[in-house]
Amino acid sequence: MKKSSKLSIISAVVSLGLVLGSTTPATSAEPCTFPNGGIGVDASGCDFEGRDLFNAVFTGANFSNTNLIEVRSRYSYWSNVNFTGSDLTESIFYGANFEDSNFTGANLLGANIASSNVQDTDFSTATLTGIISGGLTGTPILPASWKASGGYLIGPGANLSGANLSGVDLTGADLTGANLNGVRSGGIVGTPIALPTNWILVGGYLFGPGADLSGAKLDGLQIWGANLAGANFAGASINQTALNNTTSFEGIRSGGLLGKIQNINGARVIDGYIVTARANLAGADLRGSDLSSIDLQYSNLTGADLTGANLTDTYLVGATVVNTNFTFANLTRANLSTNLISFSKFNGALLDAANFQQTSILASEFFQTSITDASFYQASLLSTRSGDINGVPGQLPDDIEIIDGEITRVFTQNLSPVIAGVGATGQTVEANHLDAPDGATVSYQWLRNGEPIQGANTRTYLITAKDVNTALTVRTTLAKRSIKTQVETSPPTSVVRQSIVPGNVNISGVLTPGRTIKVIVRPWVNAIGIKYKYQWYKNGVAIKFATQTTYKLRPSDSKSNITVIVLQSLDGYTSASKQSPKKKIS
Repeated sequence: MKKSSKLSIISAVVSLGLVLGSTTPATSAEPCTFPNGGIGVDASGCDFEGRDLFNAVFTGANFSNTNLIEVRSRYSYWSNVNFTGSDLTESIFYGANFEDSNFTGANLLGANIASSNVQDTDFSTATLTGIISGGLTGTPILPASWKASGGYLIGPGANLSGANLSGVDLTGADLTGANLNGVRSGGIVGTPIALPTNWILVGGYLFGPGADLSGAKLDGLQIWGANLAGANFAGASINQTALNNTTSFEGIRSGGLLGKIQNINGARVIDGYIVTARANLAGADLRGSDLSSIDLQYSNLTGADLTGANLTDTYLVGATVVNTNFTFANLTRANLSTNLISFSKFNGALLDAANFQQTSILASEFFQTSITDASFYQASLLSTRSGDINGVPGQLPDDIEIIDGEITRVFTQNLSPVIAGVGATGQTVEANHLDAPDGATVSYQWLRNGEPIQGANTRTYLITAKDVNTALTVRTTLAKRSIKTQVETSPPTSVVRQSIVPGNVNISGVLTPGRTIKVIVRPWVNAIGIKYKYQWYKNGVAIKFATQTTYKLRPSDSKSNITVIVLQSLDGYTSASKQSPKKKIS
């Protein structure tokens, strides 16, 4: 560029900087501030770490030995700036203008300069490891092992993740340690002197872990020993392509593959998908596909549609089965043990002799599913929906039963209630049982000859006269959300009459003819409804009509012994009587 042209550009930028804000250099009172930029300022040695310098203007400034770590300075103006010895680690200068700037000895580790102007920018001795580029304009001055091509800075350790290197000239490029994850390619020109570990260049395409080969034209290519872990082949044309001795297919994505592949060691192409263990088949449309006897262990089937697919004898141990549709699929003898299955559909599927041992199944559907001889040993089935299930499974978890065609969670232990206490009137008995599981509740109902006793729904019960000569039982109901309620009834307890134990009986009053004496007695049972009978005796012979609580002594009673017998009775109890001590009448 001519000297006069450069001066004209700088003059224009200076004018722009004056419009945008202050261009006054830092003062002793405000060192290293420059909130709006500063044309020609001396910011050497300043600390700008983490600052946001969006759209700032620093044309012609001195930033030597400055800390610019993690600075965000998009769409800013840095032409003819001295960055000698500065640290720009992890900084973002997207869309910046670096024309004629000097980065001698600067550290741009992980910096992002995509879409920037780098005309005559001197990076010759800068550290460029992990630098992010793309969309660059101009021709920079680079270290010997680096080159600019297709708008990218290409060299050892460059971060080219997601880059589109289609048609880029890689002649002599050193890509040792570069990040090529998600890189697109095709039509690459020339041969690089080095590629990252596990990467190869074949037919103008880069093959390696995470390569984006979606829509690529790979027809007829002979690809040997590629590592295709995480690579994307969706929509690629593979007619007569040979993937020989591939070292890894883990996480490979595909779908919509075109043409007939010539060879693919360790995998199969089925209905446009590369199908193998550890493949990423998330969202795959494999309706009606024949996947029988295939090793799909640790594959990702999230959101895959396998409606009507044949998965007979397929090995699915460790597969990710989330929101997967197996409706009407045939999974006879399929092995899904030790998996985590959630939000998936097995409606109308054949699961006969399938292996779900130690698998956790959450919120999945099993309507009209056949599970004859299927093993769910030590499996966990939570929040499943089901109905019209067919067949008898070989094994079920202890907490699962198939009841009326539905997968039903049940309690794994009984309460085993028994009645503790004496089965006699007036006695309080209690329902004893084993401890209930955490979070479960227990309710009670007492029964007389199998019929519920109204209001008797607590753990204890006071036996009444109505219970005599009946069988008393207690029913426990164990309940917890999402588990079938469990009802148990205790063994019966026979109820007998309680015998009344007689207490004291005494006579009170003046023991002289003509005077009235009375019986002193308290209830012998602490209950309501006790009935009393009295009989007075003279010398052991009952006195006619003397059956009240009092007796008026007669002249003929003189020198006689008077006693009284009291009888107490209560419904449901055996009656008792007692005679008072003798009283001598004067």
